[in-house]
Amino acid sequence: MSILGDLLPVVVLVLLAVAVPKVLARYLPEGIGWLFGNGVIAAIILWAISYVYFAVAYAMQFDALNRLLSAEPLGTVAHFAWLGLLAGMIWVPVLVLALASLPKRWVEVVW
Repeated sequence: MSILGDLLPVVVLVLLAVAVPKVLARYLPEGIGWLFGNGVIAAIILWAISYVYFAVAYAMQFDALNRLLSAEPLGTVAHFAWLGLLAGMIWVPVLVLALASLPKRWVEVVW
């Protein structure tokens, strides 16, 4: 893989870790509880995106995905779930910082 091939998914995950909580904040009420809820929802969305990315990356190498699915389908799903969680090392710190910036835009609730 090239540097662009390795760096592009990281940049996309970081940008999504900033954008997802801000988009969710438009639809969720203000408040501490909803801020934590926003974090949980955003984390699930980012984990799912990471999961899908790894599944697609394996699918692009057709033999690798085919061998994994035929050998142990449930283990393959668990493997992609684990890889999605490991990708959290990239997006969780950025997500926390993005969530921390949301209360300064609150109008109805005082932080």
